[in-house]
Amino acid sequence: MKLLAWSIEENENDTYTNARYLIESAAVFNEQVEFIGVGKKFVELFDKITTLRDYINNLSKNTFLVCIDGYDTLLNKDLSTLKDDFEKHNTKVIISTERIFTYQWNTFKDKFETISSPYRYVNSGTLIGYSDDLKIILDECIELNKIYPTEIDQGIVGVWVYKNLENTNRVKLDIDCEFTWVVSGEWETLGKISENPEIINPTTGNKPYIIHSPGNGATSNFIPFKKAYKSIIKSN
Repeated sequence: MKLLAWSIEENENDTYTNARYLIESAAVFNEQVEFIGVGKKFVELFDKITTLRDYINNLSKNTFLVCIDGYDTLLNKDLSTLKDDFEKHNTKVIISTERIFTYQWNTFKDKFETISSPYRYVNSGTLIGYSDDLKIILDECIELNKIYPTEIDQGIVGVWVYKNLENTNRVKLDIDCEFTWVVSGEWETLGKISENPEIINPTTGNKPYIIHSPGNGATSNFIPFKKAYKSIIKSN
């Protein structure tokens, strides 16, 4: 298994500065993060799709990958059981979710509204699957982008999921936050939960492998993220 994180930065030092919370939380669980995109100039968020696809093109076949955002994520527990948990779902890719419908077309919203979990909307910050399967999906996203042009990876991943949602052998959304808890709209909750010995999602009851806190540019959101970071470091 490879734990990958996006860091599209020309300056390698910027990667290690910006991703230090992820790096240090991963070290607690004896996990090393491999950053993809280092040395490239960031142009737009869609670069995440092409960067991962290009990385896979140079990778051994059938490698199990966990790919996450680099600057606003934390490891919350040991990854040793993650692959087994993935295999139980009998699907090609598992994609993280959030409560808020962001960076996507309203045209492609209705199917997600039928999902019973509050975590029903696509968040492309975590992609889990085997490299061969992920490459096919990423290539399809690149083709879809010609029809639905967007500068944002989450938008086109949302379209792809919308078109494949009924095919659970191909894709499943992490609607129970089993793998990743994206805390969009729940920053305050994360702060409170981080006072406990373990960070467990209070809605699903699951302890996710990954905590993802988009929007840390706002001080009010970054404070709970840092509390979670400190809790993980202290508790483990």
